[in-house]
Amino acid sequence: MIPKVAQSGQSFAGAGQYYLHDKADGQQRLSPSAKDDFKAVGDYALHDKADRQTAYRVGFTTMLNMQADTPHEAIDQMSASFDRYREREKNKRGRKLTKPVYVYSLSWAPDQTPDQAEMLSAAHSSLKALRLEGLQTLIVQHTDEPQPHIHVIVNRIELDGSRARNIAFDQLRFSRWAEQYERDHGGIRCEQRVRNNELRRQGIMVKDTKSLTRVQYTAREANEQKELREWRQQQHASSKATDQFDKLYAKHASERRALDAKTEHRIANDRAVAEEKFRPRWRSLYQHQAKQIQMLAKANKGGLFERACFVFANRAYLQKAGNLRARDFAWLVLSPKALRKRVDTIHRGERAALSHWERKLSDGSARIALREHAQDLQILRSRQQLEMDVLAYTQKAERENTARARADAERVRAQSSVVPQAREPAVNQAPPQLSEGASIKAKDIEPLLSDGPELKQAFSNAAMPNQAPDPVADMERRMAAFKQANPKRDFGRHRGR
Repeated sequence: MIPKVAQSGQSFAGAGQYYLHDKADGQQRLSPSAKDDFKAVGDYALHDKADRQTAYRVGFTTMLNMQADTPHEAIDQMSASFDRYREREKNKRGRKLTKPVYVYSLSWAPDQTPDQAEMLSAAHSSLKALRLEGLQTLIVQHTDEPQPHIHVIVNRIELDGSRARNIAFDQLRFSRWAEQYERDHGGIRCEQRVRNNELRRQGIMVKDTKSLTRVQYTAREANEQKELREWRQQQHASSKATDQFDKLYAKHASERRALDAKTEHRIANDRAVAEEKFRPRWRSLYQHQAKQIQMLAKANKGGLFERACFVFANRAYLQKAGNLRARDFAWLVLSPKALRKRVDTIHRGERAALSHWERKLSDGSARIALREHAQDLQILRSRQQLEMDVLAYTQKAERENTARARADAERVRAQSSVVPQAREPAVNQAPPQLSEGASIKAKDIEPLLSDGPELKQAFSNAAMPNQAPDPVADMERRMAAFKQANPKRDFGRHRGR
């Protein structure tokens, strides 16, 4: 049994395109049944390799934990599951899942002939050993190689979309599982794997042909943990910086909303003031127009003479709707409807003129408010940009200080870890004894070449054994040593105190 983990990917469609169809590298091999079919051989050779659809190397397929009838539907369901997971996790912080496709193969020896049931049993057992059971899985058998083998495509995302399954230490679990599988099915075929697993049980971590002792493995794990802690600290600092920017963004947005609300309130208040200012004028206009309508109704009711008197008396007022010519004058006298229509036209014009002046006053005050709003907004944006620059500069300085402190700490740690080994001088060491025909070594000569103070004193005592020490020279030597040790004190003073 040879398990092999393929490189993780991010496209279920790509995995289905590769494992559910024939190869596109020009080295395809047909199954025996396909070789006997001339039409199948023609389709296999002539089909567009950029859009493969032939699948003669696929033996059987099995779907697990999916409601799918075909392998392509299974691939579509896996892709849809990943799309839902990304949509759910897009607003969350942290590292996003980019490679949910986990694929591995199980290969038997060329002289073995496992049936479909045995292959599926091995697939289920390996999924359980890898702790990937219960996930969406597609099992594909290939018949294009001399050795029987299957490919297992697993969607690492849970069925409920809550999280992605962890695949750490999958190679070690695979190695132990493959050894046990060979023991249960005919005996060991890979002796090296057995030796590697035995070394791992003894504490020697083995990967390929390199072996690590427990101390080396622990040191490597400690280094990885240290890197992980530093990475988490960087992520925490980045998250903290992001939180500070988010809070500042929220504060700035709140200030802009407050400014907009203030301007809107001012415009509404100015329009209300303008409306209140024109309210007496509207009341007076409506009263005057109502009185004119009453007079007009009385004139129309009085007959032709009364209407003629009304038109003649108000001819200047009636000319507001246009020039009043002789025939227009006669028509207004003869037609009550024409007179009423002309008066209504004049009334609408009066109301439109008053509304125009009211709107002009209201819009003027609104333009003033909007002009002041633009000035305040420019000042606010300048201040907010300054706050953003100050925060960015502060965070940059903090990062530089942190990096500098970390570098200083690493330098101090490196210097403290290197302890110089001082050589102790060998005093009164006897010279090496040489026998006949022997030679002295360099390490035996080195102590004899030492020129320390002890050796100098011993040489002086040996050269002048009867010479008494000079008391003046001895006193000067002592005074010089005392002054050097006590620069602020005088030699011999305060001795009796």
